Amino acid sequence: MQTGYEGLSRTPAPVAAEIARLALFLTTPAARHITGQTLHVSHGALAHFG
Repeated sequence: MQTGYEGLSRTPAPVAAEIARLALFLTTPAARHITGQTLHVSHGALAHFG
């Protein structure tokens, strides 16, 4: 785990907080490298629909 990196803490962030963080990231210049990728929230867990 990297020092200061909140993404790998023991208690997962609520999904709403992860979506908000992703939305904020997508408004930054760093997001110019995101090109049609699927970004998963909840520590990368895939959604399963019954």
